[in-house]
Amino acid sequence: MKFQFNQIFVRTLLLALVTVTVAGCATAPMPLSQETASRIHKIGVISFTAKTFTRQYTGLTVFGNEKEDKDISDWKVDEQYETQIAYEAEKTLGLSVVKAPYSSDEFSHVNDLNGPWEAPAYWGPNWDAIANATKTYCSANSLDAILVLAKSMTYDFLAGTNQYFGGAGIYVRGPGNGVSVLHLISKLALLDCTTTKPIAIRTVASNQNDMPGAIVQSAPLSPLPSEISRRPISEWTEEQKQHLQAELVALPTQTWGATLKSMFPVKN
Repeated sequence: MKFQFNQIFVRTLLLALVTVTVAGCATAPMPLSQETASRIHKIGVISFTAKTFTRQYTGLTVFGNEKEDKDISDWKVDEQYETQIAYEAEKTLGLSVVKAPYSSDEFSHVNDLNGPWEAPAYWGPNWDAIANATKTYCSANSLDAILVLAKSMTYDFLAGTNQYFGGAGIYVRGPGNGVSVLHLISKLALLDCTTTKPIAIRTVASNQNDMPGAIVQSAPLSPLPSEISRRPISEWTEEQKQHLQAELVALPTQTWGATLKSMFPVKN
């Protein structure tokens, strides 16, 4: 009886948590007010979402799961994203983008945990961890705001498992499921240079007009042949590395415009 009671208690608690989460995320994020948007003219762009590449496989049981990481800093994907975002911000929003050097060590903390241990509730981005770096960078370059791109995590909306995946990488679901994709799960924040706090945060995605759980389902994804996705990173050929690098650079190009435009009020 005690075991049965514990099961019922846990299920009730989980249902309550899900209900609260859904209730708190019932609408799409609102754009900036006209007053706030009118203060933002000169910005910087910093990306820290693709320094690490993750290959993740979810098997039929937990014993079949695989996860491995590769440092891909030398691929310079984040630098490409910064250029892409800067171009879109200038073209779509009419903002002036300053391209100036910044401290990689200081801004890398945007991907730190928001709590004491590794758990969904504490996964980043950690905007507070880069407050000082933001203040310094804004002051040095006379900026109004900074766009910062960071890693994010999502529930497994592709196969419906209890796993999570995020950042730049590959996600595969076990035999016969048909899920094998290259992905970029990220959040883009506009940090106010006066307060160093985010004044707009968006999941990078092509759909920005729905609830958060639906928005992430339009994050940048691309089908990937299983001969690549199921191959351990250590066994990648040079040709496969170059292919993945090129695909990753191109992956979010169709999402920057929608993501940025959703932050700002519609111009009359």
